[in-house]
Amino acid sequence: MGNADLAGESVVTVYTKPDCVQCDATKRTLNKYEIPFTEIDLTADMDVLDRLKAAGWMRAPIVETADGEMWSGFRPDRIRDLASPKPSRVPNAEWSRSPTTQRRSSGPRL
Repeated sequence: MGNADLAGESVVTVYTKPDCVQCDATKRTLNKYEIPFTEIDLTADMDVLDRLKAAGWMRAPIVETADGEMWSGFRPDRIRDLASPKPSRVPNAEWSRSPTTQRRSSGPRL
């Protein structure tokens, strides 16, 4: 098993195989960013292996996020994206302008 979260929930599932350099690098990077994950050995679960092959996945590791996003291979960029905070969808009030504020300029507008 991989790095487990205290509540028993993992942010990602990593489907691996033994002696896989990219699998090891993926797990090491997930641990570096303290992203909880569950590891499933594809050689120990043929049903999962068959399901992933049928879906077109042919290279380990296969990483699946909690929201269903998937990729294969060692992708440190995608792991960093998981670790970085997501921007909020709060309206940008600081960018809004008061209706009484007017821009006065004698030059051309850009």
